[in-house]
Amino acid sequence: MFHVKQLLPGDDAMAADAGALGLDITPEQIISFRLMADLIAEAAPRSDLMGPGELDRLWPRHFLESMAYELMLGQERSIMDIGSGAGFPGMVLAIRGFRVRMLEPRRRRALFLELLLQRLGLDGSRVERARLEESKLEGDSVLVARAVRPLEWLLDALGRIAASGFTLVTRVGPGARIREEWGWLDLPEPPLDRPGRLVQVRQTGRVGSGTEGTARQAR
Repeated sequence: MFHVKQLLPGDDAMAADAGALGLDITPEQIISFRLMADLIAEAAPRSDLMGPGELDRLWPRHFLESMAYELMLGQERSIMDIGSGAGFPGMVLAIRGFRVRMLEPRRRRALFLELLLQRLGLDGSRVERARLEESKLEGDSVLVARAVRPLEWLLDALGRIAASGFTLVTRVGPGARIREEWGWLDLPEPPLDRPGRLVQVRQTGRVGSGTEGTARQAR
């Protein structure tokens, strides 16, 4: 069995890394992160949550990178996490106060996410065992994704199911092509352990009408 203290850094180091992103972290959130890390370590071997090597970089690669999504989101709205997997970024954002609808088609992972919600007491969020193509988007939906599918595939899929506009925030590699009208944010390395960018794509108006997303340069 893995122990949380071996997986995540000390409280002060976690607070310093969050501060380097321009974010605060509360003692209660640190406790929740540690509990989440402990449950991931226990479930990973039997639930195919992530590879063994990922447990050694849970904090910079998964928790901290998930927190960075806040820099391109508005906390007044609920969000959908496409392919939540072990809970990144959706469960981390739920701990941080967002209302999250987590899409996860795989049974074992969906059950694990439901366990996390229960153990963490996150009543405002929920798990939906479904693929993106099987879902419905209402109003101007806000979505996040991480290591799911190529960006162009996501945009095409969203265009097929969205009745109106949407905002998508996702991570892309450092060499990915970014359109001029998209907002973007370089992810700092360190405190993260790999380079990359968060991209924000906004589609306004009725999807499929040819309306382009609004341009926004992230700060």
